[in-house]
Amino acid sequence: MIGGLPIRTPVGQLVPWVNLARASVQYQPASHTHQALMPTLDVIGYRRNVAVTHLQENVEAAPRGLELPRGHFVSQEGVEWAPRGPPCV
Repeated sequence: MIGGLPIRTPVGQLVPWVNLARASVQYQPASHTHQALMPTLDVIGYRRNVAVTHLQENVEAAPRGLELPRGHFVSQEGVEWAPRGPPCV
């Protein structure tokens, strides 16, 4: 555990880290993203063998009961992607 990590003081004495500080878990985003100057929380999903209608049902159900911070809202945006065939010659 990190609390037992020895830290050397300015006078050379080793003391356990827990005597000098207190640790706590903080859940925060790994990066801050924005769109149109509004903060965003990006959730990326991949569809492999799921029908789009079922995927949309899951997307709509996921935020139910989720309390968002003031100024935040849920929206769905994206680009439809379709694989292209070989180029025409």
